[in-house]
Amino acid sequence: MPIERRSEPYRLYSVKELLQLEDDPQCWIVRNMIPRIGRTFVYGRGGEYKSTILFDLAVAVGSGGRLLDQYPIQTWGPVLLFSTEASIFRNRDRVFSFIRSRNIHPSSVQLHYGQQAIRLDQPEGVQLLERMIEAIRPALVILDPFRSFFRGEENSSTEVGAMTDHLDTLIEKHNISVVIIHHANKTGDLRGSSVIQGWADSVLKFVAKKQK
Repeated sequence: MPIERRSEPYRLYSVKELLQLEDDPQCWIVRNMIPRIGRTFVYGRGGEYKSTILFDLAVAVGSGGRLLDQYPIQTWGPVLLFSTEASIFRNRDRVFSFIRSRNIHPSSVQLHYGQQAIRLDQPEGVQLLERMIEAIRPALVILDPFRSFFRGEENSSTEVGAMTDHLDTLIEKHNISVVIIHHANKTGDLRGSSVIQGWADSVLKFVAKKQK
């Protein structure tokens, strides 16, 4: 319903028209899962394949492929992948297994990997990460797991909030998507302060189906 004004019509939308709008494909890395610019938390119990699937995501985004050979990548580009769980040799093998499964040459994958923890609740760690972001200009940054990048009290909203504030600054300044992998508690819920869940634009819970 255009309403005339002196310079140009002002567009108003009815609820029906809003529902009919198609999402801008550039606002997603993986549609309805990973935002192009924003915050994603992935969590689950041990053995739920969180890291495995996020390694596949890193290769998919870095090569313009599909996540799990199913979900199209809407926006792709360089990836910064930090994973401190398992050895560097096991993680290297994970990366190359996903590259081989796509039948692509390793040189065509824009992926940069870090094995060491970075304290993102401390200014020095944030500055280090920002220097890497400025050098690589990634579309996606993956941090695996949360505890390797935050050493404070995860139930403290103040301490967790300090880290998420630092990440917010990097996300907004550099137009990046940040995915953090976290562990579930004994009941299968997201562990730690409610700030974690409230901060995220997207929260993905991984649950592996048990074989009968």
